Amino acid sequence: MDTPSLTSGRRAIKDPVVENMNVIVNGAPQRYHFIKHGFKVSSKLSKHNREGDDVNLGFDVRRGGPKEGPLDLQLNYPTDAFALAAHILRLTVGSRVEYFGISEDSWPEERLMPVRGSVTCLQLLNPFFAGLLSADLGDTLQTTYSIATMGTTETLDPKPTNHRSGATKAYSATQEDGSALPDGVAINASTGVITLTKADVVAGTYVIKVVATDTLTSLPSNHPWRQLDCEQTLILTITA
Repeated sequence: MDTPSLTSGRRAIKDPVVENMNVIVNGAPQRYHFIKHGFKVSSKLSKHNREGDDVNLGFDVRRGGPKEGPLDLQLNYPTDAFALAAHILRLTVGSRVEYFGISEDSWPEERLMPVRGSVTCLQLLNPFFAGLLSADLGDTLQTTYSIATMGTTETLDPKPTNHRSGATKAYSATQEDGSALPDGVAINASTGVITLTKADVVAGTYVIKVVATDTLTSLPSNHPWRQLDCEQTLILTITA
């Protein structure tokens, strides 16, 4: 895609590519034309809750840390999906890749064709699960398995992404109420891969919290960024 270049102040950004990790088109994240951004250094701690429902997307903003601000985008076609709250955007500039979470609903503005709009973003510090994103539910994935047709075991890779270099990674999962995972469902604490065992699973719908923990042991034990956690939701339905 031919994206425009932007010169912002003393810094030139050339050939930026913005992709929506939640919306997959022909096997790849949907792309937008990058218009401009207005990121600034944050001066407050601001945990993101998707649409005010206290569901943590898995990132926060602290003084002197990541950036926040509006990102102006342009759709390729009016039929394309615009970025929504809890969607994650990947911004690539040359060899640098950064991830941003949409913290507020977008309000696209139609100016003949194509559609342009601005979304408010927060830079992601934490890891997140690219495999647990969906276009309609944001940072939540809803999926179904049938006992009658599944193999002896089935695996679901949440695809943990955006770990800090040198960090120790760990993964865990519980049901929404904090109880243990349902029978036949397990998570690999080292890789995050979720396994379903046909002989043990029981039909039903389960809401599962999947957590990625990213610990940078080079930081002091009391440093606020030593351990960063991301929690996303898997709505798992198992039918007979």
